Amino acid sequence: MGKIIKFFILIIAITTFSACENPIVGRNEIDDLEFIRALAIDKSLTVPNGVRLTVTTQRFKEGGEGSAQEKESTKVSAEGETAFEAIRNFSIFLDKKPFWGHLEYVIIGEDVAREGICQYLDVLSRDHEIRMNIDIFVMKGGRAEEMMEKTEKGDKFIFDRLRGLIESVGGQSVTSPVNLIEIMYIQDIKYLSLYLPCVQMIKSSRDENGKDETMDIKMAGFAVFDGDVLVGHLSAGMGRGLNWLRDNIKSGIIVVTSPKGTKVSLELIRSKTKFYPKIQDGKLFLDVKVEVNSNIGEVQAHEDVFKAEIFEYLERQQAKSVKREIEEVIEYAQKVLGLDFFAVGSNFYRKYPIKWENIYEQNWREEFPRVEINVDVKSQIRRTYDIKEPSEDKGDGKK
Repeated sequence: MGKIIKFFILIIAITTFSACENPIVGRNEIDDLEFIRALAIDKSLTVPNGVRLTVTTQRFKEGGEGSAQEKESTKVSAEGETAFEAIRNFSIFLDKKPFWGHLEYVIIGEDVAREGICQYLDVLSRDHEIRMNIDIFVMKGGRAEEMMEKTEKGDKFIFDRLRGLIESVGGQSVTSPVNLIEIMYIQDIKYLSLYLPCVQMIKSSRDENGKDETMDIKMAGFAVFDGDVLVGHLSAGMGRGLNWLRDNIKSGIIVVTSPKGTKVSLELIRSKTKFYPKIQDGKLFLDVKVEVNSNIGEVQAHEDVFKAEIFEYLERQQAKSVKREIEEVIEYAQKVLGLDFFAVGSNFYRKYPIKWENIYEQNWREEFPRVEINVDVKSQIRRTYDIKEPSEDKGDGKK
């Protein structure tokens, strides 16, 4: 019996510690990994009907004695007939194993978006390393690879720039991030249309000869898809209209004028949007009710606007401005694209599930443009911050 036990111990020792292989399957040392932070997807330059992927990696290098680690980044591109093949081809160019668990941002070139994005995002949704909350963008008017190459400044890399944009979008609410799992959800609901935030390159400075020196990134509204094919764009102004409809307003500035023409800046502090669908005599109606609360952030004159009747006038101006932004998006969706990208159908489904499934779901593309949508905005100004009375001009230069 003792010999049998010794024999099994010997076998276990031989199989576990043979050669120098790592005994833990799937384990890799950190020093052997290349951390992928951002991915650009474009059409291939050399492979017919292929794809070109460009990644931005992040490494840390030691500074001088007693100094902190410095961040550095490299960009590498690979091509293939499919996205999966292109990802595997990165092993040819990288001296370390790519690790996709730190991927945060994907930028899709406009040429790819106009042909269909699902074939390229499928591999991202299947890979066990890639998180489902990565943010997806569309590069407006160019190739995503070009943005990666031209917009990095010093130690501010593309993933830092995109993170900064996302963190600041609430300031005007003209766009909003969309992640991978949201795309998968919308693509599974055939009567809904997808929208994705757009990014765009802009000129940020010029050299002494007036030539372009550096490029910057800005958010540029939304891209709207028919299925997975890009068919239209919403400008930044229309982007806020979409966020009103999606009840996704964080903050923003609305400029109105007083009865005397004084410009007043109102800061949005709270909003709520609700949909009320109704079917009557076979016709579809939708009431969009919006509640808007704001504070007075600026008055560009010495006019005393802090009166009840003027407040009511400013509130009406604010309501008209919000209603105009919303109706512009509704008109574009119904009359130009004929696509439901702000979930009108979902509201009818929740209230009339049987009628929806039997009558409207299969023909929603034809029904949606005929829905009568009425927008009602209730506006209220809450506060004036620290100034309760205007600064008055005495006419002698003193106030």
